[in-house]
Amino acid sequence: MRFYNSRSIPEGFQVKTVTVRQKADGWFVSVRIEDKTVPGFPVIPDSEITSITGCDMGLTKLVYLSNGSAIDNPRFAINKKTKRLVKIRQRRVSRKQKGSKNRHKAQSRVTVLQNKIQQKREAHQW
Repeated sequence: MRFYNSRSIPEGFQVKTVTVRQKADGWFVSVRIEDKTVPGFPVIPDSEITSITGCDMGLTKLVYLSNGSAIDNPRFAINKKTKRLVKIRQRRVSRKQKGSKNRHKAQSRVTVLQNKIQQKREAHQW
């Protein structure tokens, strides 16, 4: 398989896993590497911890915290412009003849739009 090597693997690193995925906008390769010289996360003893906050994933809010606050859940697929785009593109798919190339092309446009929404959600969570 040919690929574009955007970054070379540095000396001393070892390839642990390689994941190849196909998304709506192309193929993607993820390479996980490991370096034994980099120290791990420091372990904090329990005596130094002063406060603990619990987190709970919600439906109406993204995260509820035990201190009473909540983080809003942005609805990327429900805003007016995106809803309209999804509606139009899905209607175009439904009007095409099943099994035709034009239907396949219209469906791929819907898939690209859904992929865009998914990437926005993932980016917001990170």
